[in-house]
Parts: sequence; C-alpha cells; structure tokens
Amino acid sequence: MLISVPHQVLEKEIKSLYLVETTTKVDTMTAKLSINHQISRKKGQPLYMQVVDVIRSHLTEGVWKPGDELPSFDKLASELGVSRITIRDAISILSDEGLLVSTRGRGTIVTEKSRGHRRFRLETTFEELVSTLRTDHPDLTTLELSRGPLPSGFRGSPVGEYQSIKRIHVRDDLRYCVIKIHIATSLYDQEKDLFLSSLALPIFAEKFADHVHRMTQKMKFGKCDVTTSQLLGYPAGDPVAFAWRSLTNDKDEIIYAAEITYRADIVEIDLDLFSR
Repeated sequence: MLISVPHQVLEKEIKSLYLVETTTKVDTMTAKLSINHQISRKKGQPLYMQVVDVIRSHLTEGVWKPGDELPSFDKLASELGVSRITIRDAISILSDEGLLVSTRGRGTIVTEKSRGHRRFRLETTFEELVSTLRTDHPDLTTLELSRGPLPSGFRGSPVGEYQSIKRIHVRDDLRYCVIKIHIATSLYDQEKDLFLSSLALPIFAEKFADHVHRMTQKMKFGKCDVTTSQLLGYPAGDPVAFAWRSLTNDKDEIIYAAEITYRADIVEIDLDLFSR
C-alpha cells in the first residue's frame, strides 16, 4: 500500500538550467493571480516571503510554465497589494533558487528548474535507509554543534552524553530536510571527522554495525515554520513530515537519535501492511 504525503507531481530537477527557445508573455488577465486575500500584514510571515510562496505555488502548479515571462513588477505589486520593493525581494529569492531569471530586454523568465523535483521514498528499515542515504550528502555548513544530555521523546534508554549536530541534507542538489542528530559520545569520539563530514547512518552501518540492534521511528505531519522555510527554500505553511528516529544496542541503550523535518512535497512512505 502506498501512502503519499500531499504533494505536486514533480519531475527530477535538472542540474544545468537553460531557457526554452520561445518566450511567452503571460497574459495577466488569463493567468491572473487572484490572491490578494492571501497576502496579509497580520501574518507572522514577512510580506516578501508570502509573495515568494504565492509565486512558487503558481510555478509548481504550472500556471506559469518554463519560458513564460512574468508580469512586470508594477503589475505584480498592484495585483498583490504590496510594494514594488517587496516584489523585487521575492523575485530575488526565487532567482537565487534558480526558478526565475531576469534578463535585459526580456523581463523575468521562468526557467526549466521550475518543473520541480522527483519524489524520495522514505525507507522503513535500517538497511534500506542506509542504502538510499549513500547518494546523499550533508550541507557542511553546520547550523549547530553541541554536547550534552539526549532530549526526551526517543524510544530506548539514554546513556551518558551525546554529540549533537544540526545541519541540512541534500539530494540531487535539493535541500530536502533539516536534521539534528545525537550520537553517543563514546562512538562519536572514535570517528569525529567522519561524522562531521558525512551522513551518520552509513557510518554506523560500516563502522559500528555490531552496536546496532534495533531502529525505531515515529512520525507526524504539520506545517513548515518560517525558519525551516528559509533553510530549505520551501514555502512556510506548506506540509512537512516530522520524524524521530533512534538506534539502540542490545541493551536498549540509544546510540544514535535524530529529529528530522522533511519537505512533504517530495517524501513518500511505502508500507507493507500485510500481517504474516
């Protein structure tokens, strides 16, 4: 049985961007935003990020397709009820993400990258998860590095201190999750450099397989907050999947734990519900 997190049907992201030969001027009457009510100064989210969310949504839904020219800044500002500066800031963010490109004499053009990304299967066994993670890599800009007790909420018994590392995971050039891992210091100190430069679970499979007795994971779904939105380039308020994962040894002691926030537009879970 296939359980899919709500998402758009997305294609694999291409690594080298290019514009299609023909540029189509978007008719703002037929492709009208009709979203003034969605931009609100009462929301906690900055106006320019709200505009980013709206434009990105129109790109992923195919309202504006690769090669289309967006309406002018003035027209967008008028339709959305915001300033031209707000539009400029939003377009700048989407251009940095590679979804739009501004060219002299041609305006703001939708790129092929706006077609989206392929979905990732979230594996449910240790071996399968390690196998899929071998193609990923961490963003080496560590967001947080600390040492102390394990936070509550994980299955198993905490033991001693843990080294915590918060960072972003990347697949196919896509930032797809924010993860905070906690590694028992007795193991972390043996492979410190490797844990800082590589994904943790493959290291456990290769270096500490005799310590791994069980992997458990629990999940829930919610909405993306502003901080995670900025880290992943994903709309604030859109669905995300939260996961709490732990590895335990034969004494049920936690040797690894992780708090993970996944983009829900690219995650799917495949479960075998047949009882044997």
